[in-house]
Amino acid sequence: RMVAAAMLSRSILRAAGPRRARALCGTSSSPHPEVLSAVSAVVRDRAGCDDAAVGSVSLESDLKLKFEVLTGCERHFGLTVPHKALAHLVDADTVARFFDTALRDLEAAEEARKAHWTQNLPANVEIVGYDQGKRTARGKSSSSIYE
Repeated sequence: RMVAAAMLSRSILRAAGPRRARALCGTSSSPHPEVLSAVSAVVRDRAGCDDAAVGSVSLESDLKLKFEVLTGCERHFGLTVPHKALAHLVDADTVARFFDTALRDLEAAEEARKAHWTQNLPANVEIVGYDQGKRTARGKSSSSIYE
């Protein structure tokens, strides 16, 4: 489910400006325990430390460690970190909050897509000349249905 949503995440996170990047990394709520444990496991594996030291590992000074941790998290969650957010990811907690917020944004976008009226038509209603799977006119290869 997370990997399938990764394509959507790229467009959401790519559109994030500097303020949004700070908001993604600096939310005051604590991250979901599963996200926090996954990020902690990546930090523990890459930094070679125990569970107690994960919170004190700084990613600001060791850029190689930061790269390894972020690529490990990107692979685990199926999301990419935009360049604008890199400066704000300084420890395991901010990395966990970033991925937690990104995953919550993906879930909200997926719920909004599912709630769209074209996805919730009654069984006896069909949009004529519109293929819902491809979002193009039936039999047309162009993007416009009015050509």
